[in-house]
Amino acid sequence: MKSVLGNGIWQKGNPELKEPDYIFNNIPLEFTLASDKCNKNNKNNFINNINNLYEKYNILFIVTPFSLDINMNIPHFTMYEVLNLSTKAKIQELLDVETTLANMPEVLKENITAIPSNNLYEKIMNFIASVEKSLNIFISHKKKVELILHLAFAINRL
Repeated sequence: MKSVLGNGIWQKGNPELKEPDYIFNNIPLEFTLASDKCNKNNKNNFINNINNLYEKYNILFIVTPFSLDINMNIPHFTMYEVLNLSTKAKIQELLDVETTLANMPEVLKENITAIPSNNLYEKIMNFIASVEKSLNIFISHKKKVELILHLAFAINRL
């Protein structure tokens, strides 16, 4: 994985505490085994599992040994693409955006001075989630970063 994700801090999760398999630079990584030799029923079970996880967790991307036909806004890469490093830049971008989102509360705390910014990040994220749900749209993480900053600085100017 180091050749794909680069240098960083890897920590093994504790399954007894329901932690993810690994944590890389504070980003949880969960690995689920699937095979391209799966029959159609097993692939459907795999897709159902992904759908269930999608409802509970933030899934950055999926890597499988087979092509996947799912109707979700989750980037999908095949194992071949990951191992030959053709997706390294895209995976790195996804991780960078997620790291930026994870650091956003601190960024707001340092830059929003006109109002108390304690819960500003959470309130903005809740607002974005409600907009996504009510309009039945998906806002990419990269666009969320831009939207969070725009809203926070607009609120700061009020």
